[in-house]
This record gives sequence, C-alpha cells and structure tokens, in this order.
Amino acid sequence: MLDLGCGPNKLSGAIGVDFRPGPGVDVVHNLNVYPWPFADNEFDLVYASHILEHPKDVVRTIEEIYRITKAGQVVRVLVPNFSSADFFPDPTHRHSFGVPPSITLWKERSYAVLAITMQGSKRGGWRWTSPRATP
Repeated sequence: MLDLGCGPNKLSGAIGVDFRPGPGVDVVHNLNVYPWPFADNEFDLVYASHILEHPKDVVRTIEEIYRITKAGQVVRVLVPNFSSADFFPDPTHRHSFGVPPSITLWKERSYAVLAITMQGSKRGGWRWTSPRATP
C-alpha cells in the first residue's frame, strides 16, 4: 500500500511519500518529478488524500498513479470540490474538481469508477474508489 502525500498521518502499514521529511515519511519525493521512484505495477492499493490539487500536471500525475498500481487493484482519491471554501485560501492548490470532468480523467485511463460521494467534512471533496481495469 502506498500513501501519497502522507505527511505525519500515514496510513498504518503503508509506504508514506511526501515532498519533505518527517514522521511517517518513508520516501521523500517531489511528485512533480516523473517517473516516481516506484516500479510499474508495484502497489495493490494507492491512497491519495488531498494531493491531486497540488501538482503542476494533474493528468500526468493520474498516469503515474496508473503506472505504479497493479491491474485490478484499488486507488482511493480524495480531492477538494470546486465549491469548497477551504480550497481558495491555499496558494498551493492548483486544481479543483467537480464530478463530470473528474470521472472523465479516470475513465480515459481505464479506471472503473466504483463510487463517488460528497465528503461531509469541513474541507469538502470527492472520493473515488477506483480499481484499475485489467488490461
């Protein structure tokens, strides 16, 4: 399992990746630098909570997630909704998401979108549970 952008809150049992060292961070890597330091088809589960709003190229980031996830396995993504009040004050946020364009980004890369639910938290966002389609 890989936890992208884990910060100090890495999922138990995961390999934590963040752009700066800290508690829970196993791999220090700037996710804007491709390819990421992982093999093709390496992970059964990739968890990406509030990272897709940050990269310079969100499509390339999705393609990289696809590359490192084993076919038929799960990617869990949480991103801010375009209407979230907490999205705009953060100057590192480059992308916000709504349902139709977000689903298209994943389906174009052979992901099956299983569920999308509105997050009820203060931050607000969309959650995908998307197993990568078997080629």
